Amino acid sequence: MSTQNIKIYLLLSAGLLFMNIHAQGTWTRLNDFSGSKKKLAVAFSIGNKLYVGTGIDSASGATKDFWEYDPVLDTWTRKADFAGSPRFGAIGFSIGNKGYIGTGSNGTRELLTDFWEYDPATNVWTQKSNLGTLGRVYATGFSIGNKAYAGTGETGQGNLVKDFWEYDPVLNLWIQKVDFPGQERQMATGFTIGNKGYVGTGLSKTGNQNDFWEFSPATNTWSEKQNFAGTPRYGAASFSIGTNGYIVSGWNEAPLYDLWEYNSIADIWTQKTDFAGTPRFNSISISTSDKCYFGLGCYKSEINDFWEFE
Repeated sequence: MSTQNIKIYLLLSAGLLFMNIHAQGTWTRLNDFSGSKKKLAVAFSIGNKLYVGTGIDSASGATKDFWEYDPVLDTWTRKADFAGSPRFGAIGFSIGNKGYIGTGSNGTRELLTDFWEYDPATNVWTQKSNLGTLGRVYATGFSIGNKAYAGTGETGQGNLVKDFWEYDPVLNLWIQKVDFPGQERQMATGFTIGNKGYVGTGLSKTGNQNDFWEFSPATNTWSEKQNFAGTPRYGAASFSIGTNGYIVSGWNEAPLYDLWEYNSIADIWTQKTDFAGTPRFNSISISTSDKCYFGLGCYKSEINDFWEFE
């Protein structure tokens, strides 16, 4: 090989290495969450703002404070407290220009069914229809288009469920859909890619799970996909950008910090850059059109840091 060819080969190799490193993604620490250190909070995005609320901290127990994050300014602003009772392990999602929080536990033996809508334009909470008749905690939920979907979780005394529901904000109505086909579980994670929803991992009565399922609202059917390629876990966080979904952190005998990407077109999992902060579980995650955000949760105690993945 000539000297010139060697130089070209080395330049190409260096370029491919750079591309590969860049493709793995980059974690950047942002300003810490301005509320108390907490776990089992909820988060969603509306437009170009992020919202975080409820959860539990060691000092005060279940909480109801609610915050808005501006990614451009990297600043937190406290908004009107969540109007329901303090809680943790709730569900949160957004539909259009409104946000929703509901279910969870208030820190006693009572599990909750109530749901509330937040309007960022007026900074006002409005109560909406309850989710079913049984209170639940540690469920999972996501939105697709102008509807939202929620299910699984615990309904009390260790009773795990697999029912699944659709919320129509126009009719203010929850409609039961076909059950989640995996084992009954709690602390699963879910996200949306296009017009499909995805649910996987979680804790069942047989232990930590790694199965992964796709839900089609158009046909009200579930399809089993490639198992999550990381360690089976519960309390993981997830988000999506474009045709890819991501699962990060969680618990399996210890807190985790690995990040995995799901390619929904190829039905393939690929490990990406490990989360750069402390391993944790029961965190929050939010995605916008081009970036993902992750933080809070628990290691040996609650955490309030906040990160961007790009």
